[in-house]
Amino acid sequence: MTYDPAKDPEVLNGPKEAHGFRVGDMVQYTNPAGLKFGPYKIVGFRVACQGGTLPRNTVYINSSSPWYPVEPESLKRVSP
Repeated sequence: MTYDPAKDPEVLNGPKEAHGFRVGDMVQYTNPAGLKFGPYKIVGFRVACQGGTLPRNTVYINSSSPWYPVEPESLKRVSP
């Protein structure tokens, strides 16, 4: 079974906004090679790890790899 952050209680009960984005925002994702994908919907944010710090990849989007959070710098808000 694949991890789905949109159904994870930690993500659902976690922050609703971070890095200038909100859950439900539509975004375009740009990968490290500069290719653009989307639009995708933000489904949640990774909660702080042990020690209270967030990793670089903290934003979950409804992409083809929903279990892998992405860096907020790789996202751009788009109109719905």
